[in-house]
Amino acid sequence: MEHQNEKKTHKIWDMKFSKNIKFFLIVSAILYIIFLMPTPYVVYEPGSAEMLEPMVNVENGYIDAEGAFMLTTVRMNYSNVFYYLYSFVNPHAVVVKKEDIFRNETEEEYMERQTFNMINSQSNAIKVAYNKAGVAYESIIDGVVILGTVEGYPAKGVLQSGDKILSINEEIIKTTEDIYSVVGKNQVGDMISVTYEREEQNEAVQLTLVDLRSEYEVSEGIKERPGIGIYLADLQHIIDAGNIRGPSAGLMFSLEIYNQLVPEDITQGHLIAGTGEIYADGQVGAIGGVDRKIVAADKEGAEVFFVPEENYEVAAEKAQEIKSDMDVVTVTTLEEALKYLNQLTPSHS
Repeated sequence: MEHQNEKKTHKIWDMKFSKNIKFFLIVSAILYIIFLMPTPYVVYEPGSAEMLEPMVNVENGYIDAEGAFMLTTVRMNYSNVFYYLYSFVNPHAVVVKKEDIFRNETEEEYMERQTFNMINSQSNAIKVAYNKAGVAYESIIDGVVILGTVEGYPAKGVLQSGDKILSINEEIIKTTEDIYSVVGKNQVGDMISVTYEREEQNEAVQLTLVDLRSEYEVSEGIKERPGIGIYLADLQHIIDAGNIRGPSAGLMFSLEIYNQLVPEDITQGHLIAGTGEIYADGQVGAIGGVDRKIVAADKEGAEVFFVPEENYEVAAEKAQEIKSDMDVVTVTTLEEALKYLNQLTPSHS
């Protein structure tokens, strides 16, 4: 009798243990699906509004501004199921398919291109600010970086986005013009030796030059153009902007640089945020994600938000939606931004 009771007790415990295991597995599966399983989406939401003065170092510059210039960012999150569902109740979030963002690029190539765009934007910001202030400057190129490779050409699968080209056929490479010059000495079918830096390691590879002409160029009788199928850019390291990428902080960088070049404080003691790509001629170009940047700037207490003309309607609508007290100001040039700042009433008066 005791043996039967013991068996019965074991059976009950086995059933309970089995149920607990099933429950644990079901809960684990649900949690994995909700919080860990990736989706084919990216969620964009307001990022940060960051002070520019610590990022910009103008030699012997003026750094006693009572106000501040701030760049604004958009945060990109790779979406799990929870984040994807949450985005529908977050009024400031936007869901985008990954394939619509990266298109034919890998994620790494996309990020490298955004990094280059940021560097190029910084270069333009310096030129515009120094020219406006009438101060001589020197733009220093810090080598050549690969932005991407072309499918079906020799470089594909060998070189990659982010590689820094050091030499070709043992000739030192400092600019993209150096590459065109060295490669131009060779003909289609010749093999060249490319030395490059990747993750702080130097490597070398032998690649055969192919004809880069399109069918149209061939039909037009344009002479052979030897190459290996890479997109290139001169690399200029000027401003430490951390992990911020893309060209949209150009206008604000120009304003901060200019403010450090001139003795007067052009912020007038105010917190000035904004966005917009800056071109070498001082024109301000449209950007993406302005509605999320408005939210980020308002959260940090910005009083003024500069926005490209093409983005003004969306920015003003978002500012009204969140009941922001910021003045949303449209600008088409750096000059317009400076004129607006000049007429501001100093906050300390």
